[in-house]
Amino acid sequence: MTSFESSEDERATPVRLLSDTRATGAPSFGWLRTTAVTISLAPAAYVIVTTLLMIITGWSPVPFWDHWDLLIFSPERIFSRWLFAQDNEHREVALKLILAIDTFLFAGTGKFALFCNVAFPAALAGVLVRLAHRHISRDWVDTLWMAGLVATLLFSAMQFENLLLPIQPAYLEIGLAAAGCFACLALGRHGLTTLTLAIGLEAIAVYSAANGMLVPLLAIPLALWAGRSKTEVAVLGLAFIILLGSYLYGYVTPFGHSDPLQTIFQPAVIAYVALQLGAPIALPLFDMGHPGWLAAGLALGGFGLVLLGSMTIILLRRHRDTRNVQLVLLALAVFGVGTAVLIALGRLRFGLVHALSSRYTSVVLLFWVSLTLLLITEIWRRRPNLRLAAVVLSLPLLMAIALQQTNFVYRGAAYVALRREAAPALLANVYDEAVFRKIYPDPSRVAQLAPKLRAQHLTLFAEPWSDWLGTPLADHVQLTEGVRCRGAVEAVSALPGSARGEARLTGWASDATDQALDGIVITDNAGTVVGYGIGGFTANKDAPPNTGWHGYFAATADDSLTVYAMLDERRAACFFGRLLREAEHSTHPVN
Repeated sequence: MTSFESSEDERATPVRLLSDTRATGAPSFGWLRTTAVTISLAPAAYVIVTTLLMIITGWSPVPFWDHWDLLIFSPERIFSRWLFAQDNEHREVALKLILAIDTFLFAGTGKFALFCNVAFPAALAGVLVRLAHRHISRDWVDTLWMAGLVATLLFSAMQFENLLLPIQPAYLEIGLAAAGCFACLALGRHGLTTLTLAIGLEAIAVYSAANGMLVPLLAIPLALWAGRSKTEVAVLGLAFIILLGSYLYGYVTPFGHSDPLQTIFQPAVIAYVALQLGAPIALPLFDMGHPGWLAAGLALGGFGLVLLGSMTIILLRRHRDTRNVQLVLLALAVFGVGTAVLIALGRLRFGLVHALSSRYTSVVLLFWVSLTLLLITEIWRRRPNLRLAAVVLSLPLLMAIALQQTNFVYRGAAYVALRREAAPALLANVYDEAVFRKIYPDPSRVAQLAPKLRAQHLTLFAEPWSDWLGTPLADHVQLTEGVRCRGAVEAVSALPGSARGEARLTGWASDATDQALDGIVITDNAGTVVGYGIGGFTANKDAPPNTGWHGYFAATADDSLTVYAMLDERRAACFFGRLLREAEHSTHPVN
């Protein structure tokens, strides 16, 4: 028996199926239930596919925001105090280890971290679906319906910030660690093995993000309720004290954050928590500019709090008659509320709108998944005649989530575009303060670290073409005529204060089938590479869709620049434009 398997007394209780008229005393309607469940899988499939496409197409090796502070240039940094050092209010040991693997095995391109961003919610969904199948209903039709519910929420692009950034795995990992810990304590065998595993998962949660401290705290009453021995509960209490002490050792309140000791007594904290829990409806309305976003968010969040409070009272009154899987789901829902409270205490000064930040929605979605499954356990056990109604009523809710998916995917694309804007400037070694400020608040810090990344071939400099700057293009690729591509240079603007003839270009480029080309190289009179461009941006109305490109170069005013598009996995260069500097950036498009 594995750590998550049920005890003998729970397995001895048969699960009554909705289609069994003898168990429910009601008509079967099995065909209607099967049809509804089949329909419910469509939103899940759509959400999963579009989210994965968003992640794949949105990948960028350019570090973004706090990632610049977490760059690793040597193994020595992993074995220094930096690993456990405080970052804002977090101890991000788990993230730093993920970034170390990404740096040393994947050249810091973020590919491993993005894999984790997919793997963690997938694993969490797997854990919850397994619990649902083993402990709520072993009917595969029921299981598929609950799997659709779980997948639609946990893979929603609403959390695009966490899904697209290499520095956000902790926001996804912490839910998996919490679910695993609670499942071990409530459903696992009593003994040293399960207890050790639970404490290990607690440590992962604590050293992922600040709200991870809630996991060892909630584990204590959960273990008591689940009937763990006094010795095991005492060990969990000791583990909580040790983890709390290690987390608080040398802790400094981050500058600019709210003081929790002052904000805890402010009524606005309750509104902040309710609004954050109501993000699934408030965030879409806010994006649309709907005036009712605040009221709708507070209403949904308030409903969730009331529902959780009601379920808690019901389970407390039942006490020993409570199923252990309900304890797992209750603990996860409480974890979601506790996280919202901690965020409110530290971020209240930023205003209520801050509660709708995309990075907070991962734990909010877990809250609603856990609360929904908890409610399902009651319906399936106490009100079997309502099972069909629950399945049917879930359909419009799942459809509503799926309908908002496109909006969040577009927001994710715009979010990634900030990094794509900076990529050609970094490749061309051109300093554009305005663009660099979009990926880090101190542009000079970007300019300082970029040469180190280039020297060690990390992040976007891991690609071989990043070494072409200052060398003849013909040494690296086969030069071809413009029959395989077409495009134009549409605008050129000199960067203010530039002493090296640095300028920014925009244009469009496509292959013979009007597909966008993502690599652009700019050469001078001698054929030497002096700049780069990146494609995939919105193009003008006369060009094929999404064939726009942005680029940078540094060259003298006497140079006549030639623009090439990369083909055949950057083994060939196709000429499509020429820029005559002395003619005030006139262009010569080639079709």
